Amino acid sequence: MAKRITPEEKIISATMELIAEQGWRALSLDEIAEQAKVKLPILRKSFSSKEAILERFRANVDAAVLEQAELEDWQGETPRDRLFDVIMTRFDELEPAKSALKQLSSEIMSDPIALLAGARGTINSMDWMLKAARIEPTGLRRLVMSRGLSAIYARIFQIWLEDDDPGMPRTMAELDKRLRQAESLFARLPVIGFSAEPEGDAA
Repeated sequence: MAKRITPEEKIISATMELIAEQGWRALSLDEIAEQAKVKLPILRKSFSSKEAILERFRANVDAAVLEQAELEDWQGETPRDRLFDVIMTRFDELEPAKSALKQLSSEIMSDPIALLAGARGTINSMDWMLKAARIEPTGLRRLVMSRGLSAIYARIFQIWLEDDDPGMPRTMAELDKRLRQAESLFARLPVIGFSAEPEGDAA
C-alpha cells in the first residue's frame, strides 16, 4: 500500500519545485498552494510564511539524518569519522532538492536578512548533526563546536552545490580536510576537546 502524502509534504515539495523553476523572491503562497493542489486555508494551518516552509524542510532533513544515524554501528569510529558520515548523509538527503537549493543560495547571498536567518538555522541544524554523531558537548564546548561546524558546513555546502559527480569526490575531500583541520585546532584547546570521546557516547 502506497504511503499517503500529507498536505504538509505536498506543500514542501511544491515549494522546492517552484524555487527551482522560478526562484524564491517572487514566489507567492498562492502559487505554492496551486502547485501543491491544496487550498490556502490548508496551507495556512500548516505554515505561516514561505520561510516557515523552508524551516520545516530543514527540520525534516535533520530528522531524516538523525533516523539514519540511529541505525549506524559506529563501534571504534572516531568522533571525526562519525561527523563525516553524518554530514555526507545530510547531503544525500538534500540531493533531490539540489536545483532548488542552488537557486535559493544564489538569491539569499544578496539578501542580508535572509542570510542571517539562514545562518541561525544552520547553527541549529549543526547542533543536531553533532547529536547525530553522538557528540554532545556542553557549555562553551557546545557553543564553539556548533558554530565551528556551521562555518565548515557553509563552505562545504557551496562546494556540494557545484559537485555534479554522483560520488561527490570534491565534497568528500573538502569535508575531510576541514574536519581534520578543526580536529587539530580543537586538540590544542583543552576546553574544547574535539577529538576526545564526548560525554554519554554510546559508541
